[in-house]
Amino acid sequence: MSCSACNTADAVLGDGHPCPGAAQAAPVGFGAPMAAPMAAPRPPLSNSWQNTAWLSIGLSALYLVVCVVRLVFTFHETSRIESILNAPGPDSVAQLNSLQSTDSLLNNLTLVGFVAYLVGYLVYFAAVRKAVRAAGLNSALLVKHWTYYAWRGAILVSLLASFFNAGSNSTDGSSDDAAQLIDQFKHIAMTTELYLAARIVTIGVLIVAVVVTRNRVRAAIQQVRPTAPFGAGYQPQGMAPQPY
Repeated sequence: MSCSACNTADAVLGDGHPCPGAAQAAPVGFGAPMAAPMAAPRPPLSNSWQNTAWLSIGLSALYLVVCVVRLVFTFHETSRIESILNAPGPDSVAQLNSLQSTDSLLNNLTLVGFVAYLVGYLVYFAAVRKAVRAAGLNSALLVKHWTYYAWRGAILVSLLASFFNAGSNSTDGSSDDAAQLIDQFKHIAMTTELYLAARIVTIGVLIVAVVVTRNRVRAAIQQVRPTAPFGAGYQPQGMAPQPY
């Protein structure tokens, strides 16, 4: 029996004759079979949303420092006022004015810090939600941690406490009784200290919440989308360089 491709006798080799003529070149041109189209890789996500996390953490840390400084000053202010009123001297008014000026400055810094840390968190929250949606993930991933709910609850409690204690945290200083004035200042100081302590805890909870959600979202995004930017030498998988 002869090979149908090269007419070589095939009596010894059998049906498995490795004839070079049997291998036909693949057709080129219009007759060539079309390869299945390959889906283009999804572009990698930007890491800019993680910068907003550090912004929120940084502003929160600064606000935390301001609250701690004001808390320490409040302890010092109470003892100083008590000693001045118990033993007044020629410079007592100047000392009280100096304490009041410092207290007003710290109060303003606390207000500015509060606004800054809230704005920083809102910027982070908006950026991370946008990144999560761009990756095709469920935005509910952000709130699946107890620290987020604890922070919202602490914010609500502190705001309510500030509202109900706003009228009681003031003294006109019209009383001539030093003991009565000292009691008024002590009451104000105690309320302020409790407020600052609660605020410090609230800030700490927020920092933990930002760190936790950042890590969770980053891990989830890396599972579905690349996060490295396109650059020199970057070659998506499945896209081999073509010779033309």
